[in-house]
Amino acid sequence: MTMRGEDSANSTLREVGVPHMVWPAMSPDLNPIEHVWDQLKQRLDARTPPPHDLAELRVALVEEWNALPQNNIMRLVRSMRRRCQAVIAANVICHCTTCNHKILFIALKKSFAF
Repeated sequence: MTMRGEDSANSTLREVGVPHMVWPAMSPDLNPIEHVWDQLKQRLDARTPPPHDLAELRVALVEEWNALPQNNIMRLVRSMRRRCQAVIAANVICHCTTCNHKILFIALKKSFAF
């Protein structure tokens, strides 16, 4: 199930020639945004006083998002090649019938062949 905004974003990316790669939903170790969400949550949890309602939470989220150190985000992005190579080197493949981890592994192996 995809959200309308996601469909629109994917459509726009295809129109401008940005390639799309199948990515399994349950691969947080290969998804830098998961680490960014964790950093954002830590920053929100550290706020005193904490947000008391949705309006305060919205403001706090924007403030903390804008305050995230860009060098941390860039470090995560730059680590993707190493992360993908580690998965390939470990030869870890999920053989379950409900996910596409095997497809991801094959795509990674082609993209990051050493």
